[in-house]
Amino acid sequence: MKFNTMLVTTALIMAIAHGPVGAQELEREFIDPAGVFTQVVTVADRGVKTIYVSGQVGQGADLAAHVESAFQGVVRRLESAGASTSDVVKIRIFVKDFDPADYSIISQARLRTFSDEDAWPTSTMVGVQALFTEQLRVEIEAVAVIADPAVPDANVTIERI
Repeated sequence: MKFNTMLVTTALIMAIAHGPVGAQELEREFIDPAGVFTQVVTVADRGVKTIYVSGQVGQGADLAAHVESAFQGVVRRLESAGASTSDVVKIRIFVKDFDPADYSIISQARLRTFSDEDAWPTSTMVGVQALFTEQLRVEIEAVAVIADPAVPDANVTIERI
């Protein structure tokens, strides 16, 4: 009985150590590292590539200019990873000293950036006390999902409900 218990325990440990059958290593790509962080990280697995865009900040004379500039940064970063705004599934907008009156300014810029009404991403807007420098008013993160071009035979369907 002891031998059987030891045999089963050894088999379980070996199975756990080797991981699930058919498991594969995730492929990560770090695009445009900027010192202690990376602007874009992609993670590919089984024909799907998920793209994480670091918070993009804007510049300009007013909130509208800051938001437009930040969204332009998001678009550039997406393009650097082979994606577009129609591939975005999630955005998160941080607004310094948020005032509810700011919502329409930000919303209009979002509508101009994501013009395909069948592909609007999920969205969260968060008012914050400060961003990493005093001059910044807005920071925008994005997550996109595309079929991995490195896996041409992948049968991937991305559905929005």
